Amino acid sequence: MEPFCKKLKKLNAGYAFLGSCDLFLYSNRHTLEDYEMDPLPEALCEENRVPITYQYAYIDAGGRLACFDLAHGVFEVRFTKGLRERLISDSSD
Repeated sequence: MEPFCKKLKKLNAGYAFLGSCDLFLYSNRHTLEDYEMDPLPEALCEENRVPITYQYAYIDAGGRLACFDLAHGVFEVRFTKGLRERLISDSSD
């Protein structure tokens, strides 16, 4: 939650309003465990009640990409393990 809150504070500290804003967070130290996922959308939506808000938040951690639709309080998780390696190897061909 801390990185999300920091970015939300920066967003509301004078950024130009662009109509809609999305946030992408990447962590190479944290994993998105199953037990963390259910309470996370509610916590993100609770913090997201400021003048300028994020519509979507994406968190990439531990080989998983969680996509949060903050307007509707729902999320989806996709596995990304090995995707970066495949993209890098494909680009070097």
